[in-house]
Amino acid sequence: MLNLGFFPTPYPNEDFRSVVYRYHYYENGTVYSKTIQQLFGLNTFKIRHLPRNLGFLGQRVPRQVKIADILLKTTLLRLFQLFTTKHQSNEIIKDILYGDEGKTSLAGVLSGSSEKGTISENISYCLECLNDDYKTYGECFVHKYHQVQYINVCYKHNLYLISRCPTCDEVLSRSIGDSLLCKPECPNGHLLSDVDLYQTDTLGQLKYGLIRDIIYLTENDVDINAVEMSQRFLACLGERGYIHSSGIVYKTQLLHDFFEYYSESILIGFGQKKNKLYARRTIKRLFNPEYMNSHILFYILLMRFLEGSVEKFLNTNYSFALELPFESGPWECRNPNCSCYPKKTIKSYKMIQRGGYISGEFECKECGYTYIRKKRFKNNEQDETLFIVTIGFELHDQIQGLFNVGWNTREISKQLNISETTVAKYSPRKSKVIKSVRTDICEDEILKGLKEVSATVDELKRIRIREVFRHLLHERSTLSRTDLKKLHPVQYNWLSKYDKAWFEKNMTPACKGGSRELDLGLIDLEISNHIKSISKQIFHENPVKQIKPYTILARLSKKDIGRYGQYKSSLPLSQNALSECAEQKIDYLIRILPKMVEFLKGNRYQEITFDSLKIRRGYRHCTSEERLKIEAALRQCIEKI
Repeated sequence: MLNLGFFPTPYPNEDFRSVVYRYHYYENGTVYSKTIQQLFGLNTFKIRHLPRNLGFLGQRVPRQVKIADILLKTTLLRLFQLFTTKHQSNEIIKDILYGDEGKTSLAGVLSGSSEKGTISENISYCLECLNDDYKTYGECFVHKYHQVQYINVCYKHNLYLISRCPTCDEVLSRSIGDSLLCKPECPNGHLLSDVDLYQTDTLGQLKYGLIRDIIYLTENDVDINAVEMSQRFLACLGERGYIHSSGIVYKTQLLHDFFEYYSESILIGFGQKKNKLYARRTIKRLFNPEYMNSHILFYILLMRFLEGSVEKFLNTNYSFALELPFESGPWECRNPNCSCYPKKTIKSYKMIQRGGYISGEFECKECGYTYIRKKRFKNNEQDETLFIVTIGFELHDQIQGLFNVGWNTREISKQLNISETTVAKYSPRKSKVIKSVRTDICEDEILKGLKEVSATVDELKRIRIREVFRHLLHERSTLSRTDLKKLHPVQYNWLSKYDKAWFEKNMTPACKGGSRELDLGLIDLEISNHIKSISKQIFHENPVKQIKPYTILARLSKKDIGRYGQYKSSLPLSQNALSECAEQKIDYLIRILPKMVEFLKGNRYQEITFDSLKIRRGYRHCTSEERLKIEAALRQCIEKI
């Protein structure tokens, strides 16, 4: 294993993938997969935001290169550590240092683009950063803060980020990281400079605020983990009135206020779906430190909701505490026959919290006596009830012993200071063997009868469910098994499990994976109609930017985007619709004339001519024919005003 002669020094806020690519680029022509194998000893064709087997690279770089510093400077590892427990954080570090490809890990999930991930699927750039970096360093690179999922706004220039060329719609960089930009131009040679991407809308401003918050969390030495973060949230929620005196957190009310504050339409833009957050499983785990890493963006938004800013949330000392429901320990054993009675020897208890009450289960280690104290919180008095779970092994042995020497129930009750009912409950009965035999006979008869009844009930159920699907298949024979399952999921699953022979014989044939032919004509028609509908909506919104093909494609559903990308060459209607609906440069310049005229008048231009419009780049390079069209439209616009 040969040592490396050099390894690139990261630029400010450079992404780790970009550092690796620059090493690959300087190596002159090496296949990218071989570069990864050379650096990390892995047989793979891509590199992630959080790398794997970094220890392999650490043994080979020059001594002056500090791999730990590179990792912290080029990744969002510090951000992830704030929302993971110490054990999870150690697992992430272990995977980064020694992990192998092909294995699912928390590091891989966090640096992926799934719902639980934080890094965008596409590599994005800021046009101003590209040009600034090229002028300053002589080359371009990928910024790590430009790759955060759902936040497509530059942290420096407050510009929208791009992942495709505005001129030809070509992807600027492959997501696997094997072809990144070295110059501010697309792979087809178009310069990436003459585009206006400034944003002023509410969603864009919120995105800009969020990326600044992420930078604060990542670059400030905030020495906390998920456990402490959870405790801080709960303390803050307690001060805000979201925690009941019993300790119950009003999570549903919190989510309701959260969605009211931001609005559901805005939160969808950050991947915060209402049905996902309101799901019972999610609400149950909402402030559980073990699962906080699944909703990092949600918790950052929640900090802003609670305190207005992340910095204020982290720097505020909250002083909220719940009153102990059963006072501070230790607690007494309530068995008068215990050798420790009435001393307080119980040092801990098991707490159960349900609805509007809290129960505490107290067990004496000396005698086994166990009781439950149950408190209700329907009023300020906090009514308390006490239940005996078990009298304990010591008292049980005393009852058995007194019965054996001839004492009766009443005598034992007086001697042990317990009720006659309790004594009778634990007494050895002579008829126990006879009763158990009779019970066994009765149980056999009952079980036999239940089986007969069950068979009858199952047969009736089978007939009834069969009729349901017979009727559906008779009315609509084109229904697939998936359609049938959606209509009657419970009945479908029961039939497939308990009546399999009839199920396979009468149901529509199963569609095996890859055997169904796609109707590309129908898909083409659907996507083209969606493109036309979306383009009308965008034109109605009258955006400041030119409506390019990628502008329309970005509004399509994920399903349509995937189908269009995969079958693009077989979708002529969609391609034509996209070409027709996309706005030409001359049409764009004419469309924004009213706004330009309004802007110039607001800046005290006495006479507005074509030359006045040249303050905007787009008007500077018009042909003579385009100029004539714009001047004619300008005269009409001025006359209307």
